[in-house]
Amino acid sequence: MTVATLVRAGALFVGCWIGLAQAQVNKCEIGGRVSFQDTPCAPSERSAVVSVGSTNNRVATRYYDVQGDTYQTLHESLSRKSNGGFHGSTNWQVNYQYETRREGNLCRITSVRFTLEGEIRLPRWQPSTTVPEALKRRWEQYIAALEKHEQGHVRHADELIANARQHFFALGAQACESLQAQTQSRFNDLLRSTQAREREYDVRTSHGTTQGAIF
Repeated sequence: MTVATLVRAGALFVGCWIGLAQAQVNKCEIGGRVSFQDTPCAPSERSAVVSVGSTNNRVATRYYDVQGDTYQTLHESLSRKSNGGFHGSTNWQVNYQYETRREGNLCRITSVRFTLEGEIRLPRWQPSTTVPEALKRRWEQYIAALEKHEQGHVRHADELIANARQHFFALGAQACESLQAQTQSRFNDLLRSTQAREREYDVRTSHGTTQGAIF
């Protein structure tokens, strides 16, 4: 007799709505270091396309309005309305649920579904007709770079999902009473590793400055 069980769990990281989809990412490996990304791997890297399972992605972009007709007044508005000194920010939360199948005295995970929820906070400026074109171009380049940086934080959540799915299925058949604790332990370990990469990402990019997010 086969019995299926549904289990739900997850964790929070404390940086467009997309419907439920079968997501895929690129697994890139060089020098023993593995990363997951939605862009193609570098030519020097070993690559493979992997599925991260069904993912309900609910990361919304929220805007706060800034004003100014000169660089100085616009910069002052950004400074007043920034969050902790940062013009952009991202937060996300990953939850998962899985189904199991009983095999005698053991249980095996048969399917996993992830939910990614979060918010990207970005400034929004509506320039007047008297604003110089040079300032408009500077703003457009800045916002594009800032959004790219914040999307990098969301990509770490995608990597967490890809890693968690692989680890969950790699558990194989386990004692039913301990399977939930094992999955949560694996997930927590992966989450801590992802949080470390988030911090390293901000240090390496100086919170997006090296990516052009400086105004």
